[in-house]
Amino acid sequence: DSLEGHYSFAYTVSIENLSDEPVRLLERHWMISSGGSHLAEVVGPGVMGEQPLIEVGEVFEYTGSTIIQHPVGAMEGTYTFRAHSGMYFEVPIPKFDLHYPLIVH
Repeated sequence: DSLEGHYSFAYTVSIENLSDEPVRLLERHWMISSGGSHLAEVVGPGVMGEQPLIEVGEVFEYTGSTIIQHPVGAMEGTYTFRAHSGMYFEVPIPKFDLHYPLIVH
């Protein structure tokens, strides 16, 4: 929805555990841009209020949202995980574009 220079977007993320042990998603770190400029960084525990344990071969999926000031923007970042063995590691979240569908008369 567009409301006076604010554009809202929903996105769905699927995370598949391809390792040989369970992993827990501990933290997210998003970098959000709007209109080609850096807008915000979001760092926080887990996703959607939880720190899911993803078993070997399982897929965890969630839908999030963001609001930016321009009809075009992008998001990218990292997730921090802890493996069952205690090792911490980061996984990059590839950049994806946010394009608001504009109606031209």
